[in-house]
Amino acid sequence: MVGSSKTTHRFRALRLAAGAVGVAAALACASTPPIETGPPYQDEVSQWNGKKEAELVVSWGMPAQTHVLAGGGRILEYRSKGKDKSSCTTRFTLDKGGKIVGSWYTGVNCALPKNS
Repeated sequence: MVGSSKTTHRFRALRLAAGAVGVAAALACASTPPIETGPPYQDEVSQWNGKKEAELVVSWGMPAQTHVLAGGGRILEYRSKGKDKSSCTTRFTLDKGGKIVGSWYTGVNCALPKNS
């Protein structure tokens, strides 16, 4: 009878392990798929390089600040605040003809303006 007790315990352990694997598989299938977030913010900002200022302003709105550079170019500065009170500053450098030649940003949780 001692041998049958060991067999019963092994059978229970195997059933428990199989049940746990089954539950894990079911949960994995039931979990929500990852949300598509689109390209990273840097990619979204960099896509403006080579485009005209007017296109940017139509999409992003008027900048919070404009800085005039010595060579005739300008820097357009956009600022935003996230829901978590984080802030983001995005700047676009324009040549004297109004073409975007560079961009960069500082901050966390940066997102495109709602009107873009």
